[in-house]
Amino acid sequence: MIEISGAADELAKDDETIKKIVEVLQLGGVAALPTDTIYGLSCLADKANALERISQMKGREINKTFLLLIDSWEMAEEWAVITPEHKEVLQKVWPGPTTVILQAQKSVPFLVTAENTIALRWPADSFLTSLLSKLHAPLVSTSLNKAGQPNLLEPLGLEDYFGDLAPELVVQVGPLAAQPSQIIDLRNPGEPVAIR
Repeated sequence: MIEISGAADELAKDDETIKKIVEVLQLGGVAALPTDTIYGLSCLADKANALERISQMKGREINKTFLLLIDSWEMAEEWAVITPEHKEVLQKVWPGPTTVILQAQKSVPFLVTAENTIALRWPADSFLTSLLSKLHAPLVSTSLNKAGQPNLLEPLGLEDYFGDLAPELVVQVGPLAAQPSQIIDLRNPGEPVAIR
């Protein structure tokens, strides 16, 4: 397991660190990463084996949708159906800690959708922004825990916690006290529904 630690803002500026994380993810690896809200398990959204492994790690149903982190309107529109009405609402909450449920594009892999819906967030966090700019693809993010158990506030002891399925890489920036993101169902842009 590769372990990286430091302040998030400093890691965001460390090209070698970002490059190392990108390499692990592009090879289909799973990483425990800090987000703009809580620590999460992450992989690239187009790596089916890594997605299946995260589902196994968490003990969650395979048909449950994953949150995708994106960093541009182009990336958002590649994965979700975004109308001018959607964009008007989204420009008020993105970038930031707001996850939005939208209709998925038909080309999106079924492993990241649920009933043709997709969950996207465009974070403002400097570390995530730096990482996403080098990946050029959405990053899956799901809470760092097993299904039904509390979120881990720090990525410590993951080899004991997950056993043989433990992530290949861990980025530690200290405890994150932030709450999970706000979630808005925006499939009907005229009637946004706050889920959390």
